[in-house]
Amino acid sequence: MRRQIWIVFIIAGLFVSVCAGTELVAFGAVIYPVGANGVPIPTSNVTISILTPETPPIDITGTWLPVPEQPVVISVNGIQSQPAVSLVVDGSEPLTTSRYPGICTNFGDGAGTLPDFTLSGYTLTPHDSGGRAVVKVNGLTFILPQDSNLNGIPDIYENQYGGALVREADIDTGPDAQSSIGDGIANIDEYRGFRVRGSFVRGDPTRKDLFIHLEEDLQCMATAGTFTGQTSTVSLATFFTNQDGSWDYNALFQNVNTLSTDLNVHRVDDVEWVTNFASYDKTWNVILSGPDQAESATIDRWINMNAIYPLGQTDNSARKLVKGVRIIQCLDLSAVSPLGKADKNPPDLFVKDNGNAVLFIHRIVKSMLNAIKAGGSRKIQYYSYENQSWILKAPSPISAPTTPSNPSVTDPSVKALMKIALAWYLAHEALEHSFDVTGTTESTYGYHHAEGSGTNVDIKITNKVDKSTSGFNKFYIPKYHGISDERQMRVLSAQ
Repeated sequence: MRRQIWIVFIIAGLFVSVCAGTELVAFGAVIYPVGANGVPIPTSNVTISILTPETPPIDITGTWLPVPEQPVVISVNGIQSQPAVSLVVDGSEPLTTSRYPGICTNFGDGAGTLPDFTLSGYTLTPHDSGGRAVVKVNGLTFILPQDSNLNGIPDIYENQYGGALVREADIDTGPDAQSSIGDGIANIDEYRGFRVRGSFVRGDPTRKDLFIHLEEDLQCMATAGTFTGQTSTVSLATFFTNQDGSWDYNALFQNVNTLSTDLNVHRVDDVEWVTNFASYDKTWNVILSGPDQAESATIDRWINMNAIYPLGQTDNSARKLVKGVRIIQCLDLSAVSPLGKADKNPPDLFVKDNGNAVLFIHRIVKSMLNAIKAGGSRKIQYYSYENQSWILKAPSPISAPTTPSNPSVTDPSVKALMKIALAWYLAHEALEHSFDVTGTTESTYGYHHAEGSGTNVDIKITNKVDKSTSGFNKFYIPKYHGISDERQMRVLSAQ
């Protein structure tokens, strides 16, 4: 007898991961119905395949995970008449469609309690990147995506990481065996993932996640000042924009991205976390919105506000507030130091709440311009600290400034060096000192490694001008993190 296959059009989603190390792998060719206990029934003749809606369709049963508003086609196998399909949304049923807060772990209205899928005829629309649909086909129950142990994490995702993930466990390791375990995000919330600059990204339960946000609005404008030969203010955008005017994030975060191969760094937009930032004042520090600054600080920079585990908890301590790092651009030029600010007494001055990093952009640029000017017409050389030694980097030498007596940020050679330096300052403040450096106590140099003892990013930029006029103006700018830096930095975003 010829088998008949009924194609039922159901909108769900194909998740394409953009995180390194989380590429999806095929698992099985069909989805089986489940019994009352949720265990699949592999002897059933009725199964489901999931196909793309294109012509001809592609079978994606082994890779499909839901993303809002992305369609797939359900192929019902083994039924010789048109199947009756319905969505289970009754909360009193032992197996029912999920109702998770928001759209993913860090995005969407967490107050909503509607089902994560809606069904109209044969069209099923997901409203969550990690929701599950419970579908009845001629009385048989199917869980989409298939979740054999009913822990809320699909088999496809679990099998990428060895299977049998505990939903509430926080098992992230690294960067080495001496590092603490966990990043404050449970396995089920890692699976559900995050929205990062408009795209949905699955987490990796074995790699710690760090979240970072750049405040593009410039602060301290009243005391910004200008440089000799400059008529306008200078910001990170002066150096880190592409030809089309968009941000050159790859260059801006090049040092951040070398923190560790065992860490995922996510650059989030304002709407992708809880932000109460109002402004920054060099005297009063971070000013948050709302009349109660301490209360505002409690949830400011919260990244997992829609966490599933523990489900239904509203107590912040139980919900494990995981926070990101905010980078603030202050243009104040009324002083020459500090060039950056982030330590155990954070700029918001409230509870121990590391994560606000301030870059005094004009002070940094002025100090670099003075160092370039000190080299006169000498060509510039740039050295990076790698593998415990200083390495001359290409292109080297960088040309001397066009006007040695008055170098300008518009000069190509000056701009090239500025980009390298500013990327280092950002990584130094935003990551090295927005989080604690374990084993380092406060002293005259603050929460830094002692002078000369830092393995890499924690050591300062230095400049050396050769005595001979035919020599070079040498800049020593750290870039790559050493394992000692990685190990000592407590990569714990839950605070």
